[in-house]
Amino acid sequence: MRGCLLRSLLIVLAMGAVACGQTTFASITGVVLDPTGAAVPGATITATHVETNTRFTARSNEVGNYNLVQLREGTYTLRAQ
Repeated sequence: MRGCLLRSLLIVLAMGAVACGQTTFASITGVVLDPTGAAVPGATITATHVETNTRFTARSNEVGNYNLVQLREGTYTLRAQ
């Protein structure tokens, strides 16, 4: 009985360690197109976190796709240049 209780306690403690290891990051992906619908390669995309004014940037690839990763959760404004 004591061994079973000890194993149960170890399992519960291990699950707590896993829960603490989880992160709350977000990502934004998209495509940059011009008014005619053509892809815009090499555009600089800037995502600004509204609450902290922290900026993150990415460049669109040859088909206009971009990916901003490891972003803090929250509201962002996006700008492409």
